Amino acid sequence: MEEKELTAAQYWEAQASMWHENYKDALKYELDHATFKEALERLASGKWPADRARLIAEKALNNRKVQ
Repeated sequence: MEEKELTAAQYWEAQASMWHENYKDALKYELDHATFKEALERLASGKWPADRARLIAEKALNNRKVQ
């Protein structure tokens, strides 16, 4: 099989694509972290009755970016 050599532009395009995918994956985790942190802070405030607290927790879990 003949090996094809990449140009510099093709190499850097592939690198940019790879890092963009890594960024999108990391962003999903960051968004989940922010959502869960907000939900935990709301729950820790103690201002919510049990049924409202359950809804806050369920909403955070159901809206996860990373499954």
